[in-house]
Amino acid sequence: MRGRARIVALVSVVLAAAVAGCTAADTEAGPDDTMAPKARAYLTSALDVMEKHALVTEDVDWPKLRQDAFTEARQARKPSDTYRAIRQGLQDLNDGHIRGGRLLIGR
Repeated sequence: MRGRARIVALVSVVLAAAVAGCTAADTEAGPDDTMAPKARAYLTSALDVMEKHALVTEDVDWPKLRQDAFTEARQARKPSDTYRAIRQGLQDLNDGHIRGGRLLIGR
């Protein structure tokens, strides 16, 4: 019985993770979206961190910022292909982390 409980628990965790990953990615996919899964996961994670830790949040249209980022990175094949979209998202926050297209964090 103990072995069966472990298997059920493992399957539950895997299914929950798969559903969570698919639903988040599917809502941000566009009609001409060819983004690779790893690039999509990377961009989603970066946007989640930005939203959680943004200095100014009340004036940010997060759905638009996310849609713009996914549109910019729609053909990304690897995580590094999303850097431009992430940089643009940081710039759109307008909270002082980007100046002249350069990231100012840690300076």
